[in-house]
Amino acid sequence: MQFKLLFSPLRIGTTEVPNRILQTAHAKSFEDHVMASPEEGSYALPGERNLYYHVERAKGGAGLLVMEYQMVHPTSTGGIHYLAHAYRPEIVPRYRQIAEAVHAQGTGTKIFGQICHVGMHTRGDQIDYYHPVWAPSAIPGLAEYGLYHLLPKEMEPEDIQELIRAFVVSARHVKEGGLDGVEVHAAHSYLLGQFMSPISNKRTDCYGGSIENRCRLALEVIDAVRAEVGPDFPMGVRISGDEFAPGGLTMADTVEIAKLLAATGKLDWISVSAGSYWSVAPVIVGSMAFPPGFILHLAAAVKQVVDIPVFCVGRITDPTLAERILEEGQADMVGMTRALLADPELPHKAKEGRLEDIRPCIGCLFCVQRLWYNLPLACAVNPAAGREKYLGIGTLRPAPSPKKVLVVGGGPAGLKAAEVATHRGHHVTLVEREESLGGQVRLAARQPTRADMEDAVRYLEIQVRKLGVQVITGHEVTPQEVLAKAHYWDSVVIATGCRPEPTFFSLSRLENYLIPGADQGHVFSAWDVLAGKASLGPKVVVIDQDGHWRGVGTAEYLVDRGHQVTVVTSMNTVGQHLIPMELQLLLPRLAFKGVRIIASHEVVAIDGPTVHLRHVWTGQLLQLEGVDSVVVITGRRPNDELYFALKGRVKELHRIGDCLSPRTLEYAIWEGEMVGRAL
Repeated sequence: MQFKLLFSPLRIGTTEVPNRILQTAHAKSFEDHVMASPEEGSYALPGERNLYYHVERAKGGAGLLVMEYQMVHPTSTGGIHYLAHAYRPEIVPRYRQIAEAVHAQGTGTKIFGQICHVGMHTRGDQIDYYHPVWAPSAIPGLAEYGLYHLLPKEMEPEDIQELIRAFVVSARHVKEGGLDGVEVHAAHSYLLGQFMSPISNKRTDCYGGSIENRCRLALEVIDAVRAEVGPDFPMGVRISGDEFAPGGLTMADTVEIAKLLAATGKLDWISVSAGSYWSVAPVIVGSMAFPPGFILHLAAAVKQVVDIPVFCVGRITDPTLAERILEEGQADMVGMTRALLADPELPHKAKEGRLEDIRPCIGCLFCVQRLWYNLPLACAVNPAAGREKYLGIGTLRPAPSPKKVLVVGGGPAGLKAAEVATHRGHHVTLVEREESLGGQVRLAARQPTRADMEDAVRYLEIQVRKLGVQVITGHEVTPQEVLAKAHYWDSVVIATGCRPEPTFFSLSRLENYLIPGADQGHVFSAWDVLAGKASLGPKVVVIDQDGHWRGVGTAEYLVDRGHQVTVVTSMNTVGQHLIPMELQLLLPRLAFKGVRIIASHEVVAIDGPTVHLRHVWTGQLLQLEGVDSVVVITGRRPNDELYFALKGRVKELHRIGDCLSPRTLEYAIWEGEMVGRAL
């Protein structure tokens, strides 16, 4: 009864979905590549991992799944190799396998295909051969944040007609493949959206100028696709509610576009997203820096002017928020894509009132980071994502015989190991040195815009306590203590984390050295700062060799507390290991807050109030004078002493997380999962 609207059915055209929980289209890189010919190169089809991924979310009870955007023409690749090619007839049997597998789950889940042309946002090759880049106008694109710089070809009338035919062929394949509907992608400044936007459309013919002319191609595609699939096959469109770019589409523009599209009478829904490749902020996929539901107003504005279902998105991870969206009439379907990535069983758990058992999406963008590096989709908090065949629902088997397991360390690795091992029937005791569980994640969550990190360990703590794990905090385990009961413990898992070390790795000489002067009283670690253990003066130098959030997050934490902050890094920029959509928010914030950045410099020494630096490439020396405090975010050392003291002296010993090697959250949770399954 808590979610009466969320779990009510919705009719979309001629089909009905069992609830209002939506998985929107998102790339996954789960494709198989097939070599066609030297002239055609390779093409991509949805692979087995794709099938298992969608089946998992159907098992979990989502109402509607929309497959990842798939290409309608050889000139559309996105510059990446994980986009399946909907125009190839070979895709039809793959569609059919996926559709049949989803329908076989018995949950009533429906699955739509999405077809797209990315336009100027492509590298100009199709894996094994080359093609021109199509766009409304011959202006440089910002594909993949400037990685590709081919000047597009302004599409000629024959190109436009070929494109329309390509959408038709692709839609035909979606229908022949047994999928339940087709969505035309006109959002995110892809080709149809490029025609709509005055930023990318400078044409003077009937496809440019007025908003009606800029929508002409989308309308022609909709007409042609509807004629192909017939009146009874569900068809919709996805649009950007606002491009958030000077001179780009605004919400008012999109409302007029939605009116034009809906007035055709040929659409069964409109899915409202936001953003483009030229947005001033990365809103296409919002990180934890954005509040939940941050673009809901766009869908709400469209819903006021159309009489067909409207889908919304915007970092919606909480079923309670989803219910409120429906209550307030802001949308008819609620996109919870990354929430379903983190926990495919979210719908069932919400329906059963088990809200604290929903594994939360923390908005860390690890999923996007994987795709950025052309790696298959994965999730930091859900090791099964993309590995559903082996780690998904129903694969966690009871242990042949229960063991008595000691887990030392209550960070994410230890918590995950304890959770999984207990689910398998083992009797687990978890011991943590600190008074609270969560490890470094609790500290990381104190950095600006990073508070949602804590949700990952809060969830795990709730689970281990509910499962009956014996949790002991405020106690440091010694080797003698474990060895005294070596006969009792069947397995010991060491997850004792790591500690900061004031070492600096020189890129120019490929050597690691202790920073001279780092033992002085005014030198602290990031952990000292975030834990409130550091007494800092007004002028602070942050030495950052992390390239991730430890450095930049701590710098922003300090400047927000009134310190004058200079960040020194040996890399080309701060946050070098962050993906562009994170940097797109971070770097302007640091600039506006007055953080000084000195890049490409290594630390020579800390001498009281002077920090001595050397340029990585030129060797030129630089001194920072009048420094009150220094925060060193450089080396880390595993806390592995207990592990080596026990090695060979207990029945079964494992080492996971930063105790094995200092890394990031996803490694800790992954290793906790795998050791829990191996015990």
